[in-house]
Amino acid sequence: MSRFLMIFCGLLTIGCGQPVTQSPGSEKIDSLQTGIVKAHRECNSIYFWKTTFDPTKTELDFLQKYDVQRLYIRFFDVALDNSWLEEKLTVVPIATTVFAQTPPAGLEIVPTVYITLEALRSVKGKEAEYADKITTRILAMATRHKISNISEVQFDCDWTGTTQESYFELCRIAKDTLYRRGVGLSATIRLHQLRKDPPPVDRGVLMLYNTGALKSADTENSILNYSDIEFYLKNAVYPLHLDFAYPTFSWGVWFRDNKFRAILRTINFSDKTYYQSLKKGTYKVVKDHYLESHELLRGDIIRLENSRYVEILKTQCRVEKELGGDNYSVILYHLDSANLSKYTPDEIMYIYNR
Repeated sequence: MSRFLMIFCGLLTIGCGQPVTQSPGSEKIDSLQTGIVKAHRECNSIYFWKTTFDPTKTELDFLQKYDVQRLYIRFFDVALDNSWLEEKLTVVPIATTVFAQTPPAGLEIVPTVYITLEALRSVKGKEAEYADKITTRILAMATRHKISNISEVQFDCDWTGTTQESYFELCRIAKDTLYRRGVGLSATIRLHQLRKDPPPVDRGVLMLYNTGALKSADTENSILNYSDIEFYLKNAVYPLHLDFAYPTFSWGVWFRDNKFRAILRTINFSDKTYYQSLKKGTYKVVKDHYLESHELLRGDIIRLENSRYVEILKTQCRVEKELGGDNYSVILYHLDSANLSKYTPDEIMYIYNR
């Protein structure tokens, strides 16, 4: 743990949004070299979690200013959806990231794939098939977009006890395939997964956000609340190297009659024509209107949630003391100038504590 923190503590197709038909085995993967997997190094890191990779100048400047050396980019999701080949729900890649820019030279890029729980259940018994599809698609996208500085791929999945066997098998096969390309495999780890066996990957990233009950109208802040993590960290021991990811984002949580309706990316509810400010960061809709394709009705409630700096530091102090070891990376979620601008440069530096 850093000196500053100690002081404070005291699959089917390739392409970018459009299907590209290829015959099996025809993908030319030449941007990655075979060989030994590189050693994982400690460095400032950040996620990029949008469907178009087109960072602004402000966001690119952020990477330089804070010496960010590793960028986790969501490449695509694996989900149950209507296949363009079959008239039924099947496991397919969706929400593929479009690369309007090539990632900056010199950054280590970690392609990240989110696997939904529904997709994972459908993969059971076909883990080898889908591990091959996922890894082939990742590497083909890297080649197509000239992304060569890859030494790690990451799987992101909220697996449970009933899907653990299938997920672990998927990881084992994917890891073997990636190793032959000189690429390692990591996985995100949720707090509730700390009490379970670790997946068969090289390392994990402990997600220290989305810790509360999002859909409960009684929740104050589901993004990060220190009281939510205490139970999981009590006497925590995890037999896998962990890096730590902290939130730097905000969102609105929309309710009607105390029932969850949707997450809103809009975070400005200051317009008194449509919203009345209530206590504890909640807003009441006072006039019917549309927002982000949703019809909001008078009387609806929006809970504005933020990643509060003090909560981040309290969490960081506890988790890195319990699970940090000698070397670990701090990762922010995610690269978005509108959200990152809510923190001062000193606050960002302190979170990274390098």
